[in-house]
Amino acid sequence: MIDYTSATLNKLIVHKVGNKLKQEGYFASKSSPNLSEREGINANETLMNYFLSSFTYDRAFRFDHTTDLDLNEVYAYCKVIFEDLQKFNEQSINILKHLYNKSNHPNVKGGELYIGYLTSCFITGKEVDAIGIFKSENKDTFLQVNTESDNVTLNFDKGINAKKLDKGAIILNIDKENGYKIYTIDTSSKKADEAKYWTENFLSVTDYVDNRYHTQKYLNICKNYSDSYVKEKTVPQKLKKVEFLSKTLEYFEENSEFDLNTFTSNVFKGDKQEVKTFEDFIEKETLPREFLIESTPIKKERKKLNEIIKLDNRIEIKIKINPNEHQENNLIEKGFDDEKRMSYYKVYFNQEL
Repeated sequence: MIDYTSATLNKLIVHKVGNKLKQEGYFASKSSPNLSEREGINANETLMNYFLSSFTYDRAFRFDHTTDLDLNEVYAYCKVIFEDLQKFNEQSINILKHLYNKSNHPNVKGGELYIGYLTSCFITGKEVDAIGIFKSENKDTFLQVNTESDNVTLNFDKGINAKKLDKGAIILNIDKENGYKIYTIDTSSKKADEAKYWTENFLSVTDYVDNRYHTQKYLNICKNYSDSYVKEKTVPQKLKKVEFLSKTLEYFEENSEFDLNTFTSNVFKGDKQEVKTFEDFIEKETLPREFLIESTPIKKERKKLNEIIKLDNRIEIKIKINPNEHQENNLIEKGFDDEKRMSYYKVYFNQEL
């Protein structure tokens, strides 16, 4: 998570960009906008909230290129800005032109392109500068109520909702040699080919590999392994799957460092065949056997820990394991009723909650 409590929007410029395929063109502003106060609204505070509040910071990225990182256009422009802030406006226009050249999908919407320079951002206690690239595409209808003499008038206008950022990227001045550390957001692209426009075609980013990345990667692998681990769709096997995932999360929650040997020993309780099967499963992945564990991905996975049994009569049975409770596989029984000629589940419990 990044702390923006003390952050300042040091520079801001707003351009307009259209769809290149439709030959809509672009408009390059030559100076910063006038951020005037109006009716008690703090313009700087409103903009900072608009630009930053939608980011979740679940996944970090870095700029990438197949041959040479310096050939990544946005990386090159951002590097110039970080090295010489006097070239901010000039490089913002280069970013605008690059975005326009990549806006060649028929469904790409035109809109406003905001490029800002933020100072006094803090990440893990370290103060860093950042470049923000944001795009607004969708307009909402706003209602204005005015009092004139003895009448109340209603006016309607189209504008940008300051709580709904469509696309954005925050480039932190960290790890320049490897493509900086970046967080992105895209809330308006519903289809995969449209989503590629912002992250792949324009920014050209790939995953930023750190301890958080390794933590999430191992959790994802364990989820995938649990699907192959349970090949029979029976209640005991479904419970076994959830219990495996529960033990996995317990290990991540109770340890600050990951070690593959201690992980498999804890989760599989000395079952050498199971350990070998798991290690064979992850062999195709390029992952470290040791790393520091990040807690944020674990909390989110814990909330999703369950297995759902879906029945053809629109009834679903959700099995959710509490890590502090050791449930046995005999809490649910499956049978067949000869009279009704239907299958059934019998669930044992102490009391309703």
